[in-house]
Amino acid sequence: MLFTFLLFTFSFLNLDSQEEYPVTWHIKAENTGNRTFQVRFEAYIDKGWVIYGMETSSDGPVSTTFSFDILNNIRLEGSTKEITKAEVKYEPLFDAEVLKFSKKAIFSQKVTQLGSSRVVKGNINYMACDGTKCLPPTDVPFVALLK
Repeated sequence: MLFTFLLFTFSFLNLDSQEEYPVTWHIKAENTGNRTFQVRFEAYIDKGWVIYGMETSSDGPVSTTFSFDILNNIRLEGSTKEITKAEVKYEPLFDAEVLKFSKKAIFSQKVTQLGSSRVVKGNINYMACDGTKCLPPTDVPFVALLK
């Protein structure tokens, strides 16, 4: 009887501790010539979930941001761009119109290789919501190889 009780209790604890990861990121660098590269960030978003654009209002969700480590011999050219057009929709969770992506979102950052360094490193920060709840903002470290 004690074994059954413990098994039942740990089953519920296990369900509560499972984390959700509704977004998968793929990062790659495309050589565009003359030592310049487009670093592409592709977010694959599970059905029913969304992430938010890079520009959100202060009363809305956490925006998607990209930060880059200071690296010798790599120069960022301009800012990171949204390639996929975000949907402008009312979000009841925030009682505001927001820019959001569902299914897939693509972002891009142009970099120039100034020396022998062949790596771009940084961090993606984003928030995912499913219409009834939002997960805490998530940090995803990345490394892109320049070939």
